[in-house]
Amino acid sequence: MRALGIVLLGAALLLAWWVANLARPEKPATLFEPPSEGAAASAPRAMLEEPNARRMPVPPAQAEGPRASAEASSAKAEREPVAPEADEEVLEVLVLDTAGRPVRGVPVLAGPLIQPRPGWDTRPGRPTDADGRARIPMRLFAGPELEQPGRHNAVWVNVTAEDPPLIDFGQAVPAVESVTLVLPAGGALELRVSEEDGTPVKSGASVEVAAYDRSGRRFGTLADVRDGRADVPWIELGLALELRAFANDQRTRPSERARARLAGPRAAGETVRAQLALGLEWPEIAFRVLDEGGQPLVLRKLRAHVNEHPLTPQDGRCITDSDGRARLRVIGDHRSLYERTLELVPDDAPDETEEHGVTLVLPRVLVRGRATELGDLVLGPR
Repeated sequence: MRALGIVLLGAALLLAWWVANLARPEKPATLFEPPSEGAAASAPRAMLEEPNARRMPVPPAQAEGPRASAEASSAKAEREPVAPEADEEVLEVLVLDTAGRPVRGVPVLAGPLIQPRPGWDTRPGRPTDADGRARIPMRLFAGPELEQPGRHNAVWVNVTAEDPPLIDFGQAVPAVESVTLVLPAGGALELRVSEEDGTPVKSGASVEVAAYDRSGRRFGTLADVRDGRADVPWIELGLALELRAFANDQRTRPSERARARLAGPRAAGETVRAQLALGLEWPEIAFRVLDEGGQPLVLRKLRAHVNEHPLTPQDGRCITDSDGRARLRVIGDHRSLYERTLELVPDDAPDETEEHGVTLVLPRVLVRGRATELGDLVLGPR
């Protein structure tokens, strides 16, 4: 009987635990993940000066740059170079500099090419080893793409140069086992990439390297960030460079610290170095505030409320200048998936807060690189 009582007591406790867990509410699902600490740290003060300001996560939208349509996982897979399988027939490519020395670490691309010369290719290619050699699988030259008009087989070094070295095989598969490509005189680019707080970025980010020759022609490459560095092993001399660092899943324009303009190498073997910090540029709106008589509200404190999604409103304050003008940063993407509204009410006249103000729908797409002008806003009875 004692044993039976112990069994019954255990069963009762188990039943009580099951009922308690059944009644426990599940955590509600959210549409967006909150912004990272680095993204929040880079937000301007205008909309964040409110101590309890609620921050709007960045919604997914059309990305800028060469990885616009890829998710992080698929983009990583696309960036992996094709490796030859065991006992597979390969084309061995030897890459030399102008002095005849092997060049290590430059990517070699091969396969059907539709344009006369490569200009901007974000594929990683097969990097050359310490002896300047890269092994390219022959199967890359036998794809169905060759049946398309204008396609021809080629092998080239994917470097930032006006005229990268290339061998054109036409419509045929290479009948040789090895080829040699000679790079023009060049230098290198060494980039340090950190978070806003200075912590090196381990992975999950890239640097777009755009180069311009003297005629203004634009070409370049994409460098992956690994352990705080993004290196471009070979850049032709005499180019002007524009750099842009971004997280692979980033949808908002990079901040000023994530971008740079500089001169490329000027002498053979020279290494140009630069420092970039990941960050977001929040879109800005500008407007002039008038009273009901059409006169500017000078040096008035205003409370702003931006509502893009019911779960993610944001609040802040601003002060008009001597012409009644003010600016605000919106914590969100330049392109919104939802209707985004702005509400302005006086903040220095509590008795008017409920009765006076203005509400308007913001443009679906806000301007990049400068403020979106909203014009004159009249604060009147609501």
